[in-house]
Amino acid sequence: MGGGKSTMCCMAFFKVMREVPVCADGIRRAKGLILRNTYSELELTTLATWLQWFPEDMFGRLYRKSPFHHVMRFRDDQNVFCEFDVYFVSMDKPDDLKKVLSLELTVFYFNEVREVSRSVIVGLITRLTGRYPSKTMLGVEEDYEGKLYYQCLIADTNAPNIRHWLKEVEDSPPTGWKFYRQPPAMIPALEEQEPDVVNGLGRWVINPDRENKKGSTAYGITNMARSLDDERFKVDVLSEYGSSFDGKPVHPEYNSSMHYSRDVLTPIDGCPIYLGWDFGSTPAVVVWQLVGGVLNLIDNWQAEWSDIGTFVDSVFMPIWQTKYAEWHTKGNYVSTGDPAGKSITTHEIRTLNDRGIKTYPGQTNDPATRRAALTQWLNRNVSGKPAVKISSHCDFMNEAYAGGYMYKRINVFSNGNVKFHAVPEKNDYSHSAEAGEYGLLPLYNDNQKKSELNLNPVGRYNGVTEYAWGINNGTL
Repeated sequence: MGGGKSTMCCMAFFKVMREVPVCADGIRRAKGLILRNTYSELELTTLATWLQWFPEDMFGRLYRKSPFHHVMRFRDDQNVFCEFDVYFVSMDKPDDLKKVLSLELTVFYFNEVREVSRSVIVGLITRLTGRYPSKTMLGVEEDYEGKLYYQCLIADTNAPNIRHWLKEVEDSPPTGWKFYRQPPAMIPALEEQEPDVVNGLGRWVINPDRENKKGSTAYGITNMARSLDDERFKVDVLSEYGSSFDGKPVHPEYNSSMHYSRDVLTPIDGCPIYLGWDFGSTPAVVVWQLVGGVLNLIDNWQAEWSDIGTFVDSVFMPIWQTKYAEWHTKGNYVSTGDPAGKSITTHEIRTLNDRGIKTYPGQTNDPATRRAALTQWLNRNVSGKPAVKISSHCDFMNEAYAGGYMYKRINVFSNGNVKFHAVPEKNDYSHSAEAGEYGLLPLYNDNQKKSELNLNPVGRYNGVTEYAWGINNGTL
């Protein structure tokens, strides 16, 4: 953050238009489109940056009716008259986008590209076909088949989460794509150096080779860095992929530096296992283990576009019958699924039972209760240490609870207030995150008696038989 990305992209965008050949009538013409994910971000950040460098009194009037249109009319440093039309559009106003994409355009700039899918970017690139200015406008013969001028899509972003499509682009850039990474704002301190910031990631000093030194002072960077948790520090200061997301975490009590283990956690003999299941076309299962009053998340699997039977047979059972054979054969586990899985049309819970995984529907699907089943543990310490630990190999679950499982942001107002959706966003992370919550429902009851020895919720399978379970000397 503060590296000057948006400013330099605005300059590069303008440079592409500035280098378009002069038309046959002596005027240089170009049309460009600048995009942002939401209208509020477009107006408050992207447009403000543009006008800082291309003010209306020098370049021409900005029409503020959506979609915004900057009618740039000016003479350049070679005394050539320029007619540039720049449109500003948000992705959350599809009608505006349809209007603009019906135009022939010269160049695109997407501000904060981590907020959109790769397919959107590819779709925009297909619009760059050399049709504005046209051959006729340039005075070029109609049968000319060569390159008329340079066109491109320019994009910037703060670092996305590590599973974002941009990671794939950086690792293996498609033909014609180029990826540039800025130097970080801070670097590791040498042993003899006094660090500016110390956190769970190490000792850090200001990077003398950082970009935009005029725009962001060392003092400002240090102050910002000290206020960030480890994940945000990785993203906003070190320019690394992380687990920082544009929304409000469903579990703000979760702290990666506390709850995400640096070690691989393995199952401990004799301690009970808790399985949590989410169903649908993206089935997921989370494996918890209760060890000495601490909940360890030791495994997680999730599938895409799979039915529960295929997922269990091909992914879960081979590991359940080997790595977890002791718990499988002795029945020292509780398996809890989304209550919707007992539906007469889906039969997911019956499918699990038919395969020998004795599973009960959660006693409730109330979102507040499900979240509280995890929150009560995130708020606890055992002998001064967190009561929840996620194994280092379950990085997906760390990302989920660190913010991938979130309430999506709706708007940012001029007074700085932020509005979020009332229900969590259904995304890649929500399935496993909710499976984890279901798995902990047996350890939660309405009066929140949290003693391990006072667990007696009742499950119901197939609407007929009730079951009760409790812990006795560590065995279910």
